[in-house]
Amino acid sequence: TGTPKGVILSHRNVSSNLNAMADIAALTKADCVLGHMPLFHSFGFLSAFWLPISRGIRTIMQTNPLDARAVGENMEKYHGTILFGTPTFLSNYTRRCTEDNFKHLRLAVAGAEKLPSSTAKAFKEKFGIMPTEAYGTTELSPGIALNAPIKIWQLGKKVLREGSVGRPLPGIQVKTVDPNSMEDLPAGETGLLLISSPSTMKGYLNNPELTKEVIRDGWYVSGDMAKVHKNGAIELTGRLSRFSKIAGEMVPHGAIEEAIHSELNSEHIEVAVVGLPDTSRGEKLIVLHTKLKQETDQITDALRDHGLPNLWIPKAQNFKLIEEIPLLATGKLDLKGIKTLAEELDKQ
Repeated sequence: TGTPKGVILSHRNVSSNLNAMADIAALTKADCVLGHMPLFHSFGFLSAFWLPISRGIRTIMQTNPLDARAVGENMEKYHGTILFGTPTFLSNYTRRCTEDNFKHLRLAVAGAEKLPSSTAKAFKEKFGIMPTEAYGTTELSPGIALNAPIKIWQLGKKVLREGSVGRPLPGIQVKTVDPNSMEDLPAGETGLLLISSPSTMKGYLNNPELTKEVIRDGWYVSGDMAKVHKNGAIELTGRLSRFSKIAGEMVPHGAIEEAIHSELNSEHIEVAVVGLPDTSRGEKLIVLHTKLKQETDQITDALRDHGLPNLWIPKAQNFKLIEEIPLLATGKLDLKGIKTLAEELDKQ
C-alpha cells in the first residue's frame, strides 16, 4: 500500500490465529500441507510453517510457488491434501497441473487478493474442489475470515456465501462504521471495516504514530470497505485507498477491474485501475492493461451493459497498454508500482 512497514506480531497473536484456523479446517494427522508460500509474509509464515508444525502434520516444503510443475508433482507424490495460495497461483495450477496431481486434495484456501469467480469455477471444474476464500492482513497475523460452510464435511464442496469472504474466525469480532464520523452502521450497509481480535499486532516497528492511526479503542482499522450481512458474512467492496472521488462520488477501483475481467472472461490479472488527479472532476481513472482481446471502446460500452454508472467508466483514451501488471512477490497488485507507472504514462 506504500512504504514498507515492520509489523510486530507476538506469540499470542500467531497462536490465536493458528487455533482458529485449525478448528475451521478440521486438520487431522492424515493431512499433508504444501508449504510453498514465502515465509517473509505472514500468510506463508502461518500456513506453510507454523500451522503444520503446531499440529504435527506432514508438510511438503517447496521454494517456488510459481513452479506449477513441481507443485503438481509434489502434491501427487506426497499425497498433499491442503493447499494455501493466492488466486494467481491457483489459476496457474489450473492451467498447468493435471487432475491426478491434486487427486488427494480436500481443501484449497485462497488468500492475499480477491478470488475471481472465474478462477474458482475453473479450479473446481478441473480438480473437483471449490477454493475457499480467506481474508486477512499482516497486522492480524494474518487471518480474519474464511468463506467456509457451516458444516465441516462440506469444506471444498461449497462456501458460506458467494461473493463474500465468509464469517470471522473464532474469537474475532467485526463491524462497519461510517469512514468520516466513525459511527457504527447497521448490518448490510457498506462502511469501513473494523476488527477486534487477539491476533491484532502489537504495533508497527518504530512507528507509534502510524500505529495509533490504525488501532483505535482496541479496533483495527482495516482500510477496507465492506458489508457485514446478518449471517455474519463479510462482503468486501474495495480498499478505501482504492477509491477515487470523482465529482463528489466514491468510485471503487476493484469493482471496475472485476467488471472488465468479467467482460474479458479472464482468469488472471490483465488490468489495474488507478486514480490520478484531474482538474475538472477531482480525479480521473487510468486503466493499465496487458494486450486485450477487445478494443477499449468495446470494453467501455460493455461496462455500461454491466450496469456501471457513467462516472465509473474510464475514458477509452485513458487505457494504457503495458507489458505486464506490476505484482508483489505475494501475487498481489503492487499498488505503489501501478500508481507510479500510471503517472509516468499519463505524462506522455
